Amino acid sequence: MIREKNDVVDAMMIARYGWLHREELSPSELKDDELLKVGRLLALRDQLVRSRTGLKNTLSELKKLLSSSSTDTCCKTLVSSITHLTSQINKIEKQLNSFIKTSEALSQNYKLITSLKGVGLVVGAQLLYHTNNFERFDSWRQFSSYCGTAPFGHSSGSSIHKKRKCHPMGDRKMKSLLSTASGSAMQHDGEFREYYQRKLVKGKQK
Repeated sequence: MIREKNDVVDAMMIARYGWLHREELSPSELKDDELLKVGRLLALRDQLVRSRTGLKNTLSELKKLLSSSSTDTCCKTLVSSITHLTSQINKIEKQLNSFIKTSEALSQNYKLITSLKGVGLVVGAQLLYHTNNFERFDSWRQFSSYCGTAPFGHSSGSSIHKKRKCHPMGDRKMKSLLSTASGSAMQHDGEFREYYQRKLVKGKQK
């Protein structure tokens, strides 16, 4: 038992853990400069989108309270801010698209992944970033587990047999993006839609 808590003790415990499990652990690989730039652009875009969504909600609430929102100073300011944020988001997306397409290391995989129904710029770029250009995971099952979309069983003995379900631990951002992409694919691709409906009939969860 460790009764003391400070940086030195923490460092020693981490080092001890690493030494004891040195045959099982594998070192992480740092992302290269190109992927780090993609990550920065995506993070900034997400932040701007969240800010714009907040302003849109505020504007919607004000419009319900005011008789003439077009002449209200607050509404005008909000509309101007939303327009400016939309312009900045579009600018970042253009930079992101241009940067990926001009990158020899990223362009080929980006072209392949965005050829799928439902996968656009944001989902494609996020996939490149989180998978380290598809070199981070050994299989799609590992990536599915990382995103929190892989179902796991819960059973014990002969009495406990719960339904297989996804674990709450996972990258929620990627899980949300993949869910949105699959929904879009079902809308625009008949084969995907038939597959989805066929699985529902078999009792699979949506």
